[in-house]
Amino acid sequence: MVHSTESIEYLKKVRLDMEWGGQKTPFEFVFGIGSEGLSPFEFALSGKGPGYEHEFVLTRMEAEGLFQHLVPPLFLDDIPEPFTLKVRVIHIAEADQREVIRAMAEASSCGSHCCGH
Repeated sequence: MVHSTESIEYLKKVRLDMEWGGQKTPFEFVFGIGSEGLSPFEFALSGKGPGYEHEFVLTRMEAEGLFQHLVPPLFLDDIPEPFTLKVRVIHIAEADQREVIRAMAEASSCGSHCCGH
């Protein structure tokens, strides 16, 4: 069995385009660093490759649960609910040690607003 380096898996750096409510922004994160395991968002992307697209229909409250330890650049204050979040995988790469450590530190210090720390 050939193992593809172009799929989303643990400790890979993932770059996405995210679009919602007429806004579009990039989002980059290290996959699989949450202390509670994968977030539902990560489960949806696991094993996928560049070009993969996924749509989530969410309320603001559901978005918080979807991302858990991840802190995406979503600005939802003026968006009617429910809203559609479109995600497209742009790039997957090996995360270097500094990126992994930084991502783990950010996940552990995100506060009660996202994952209960």
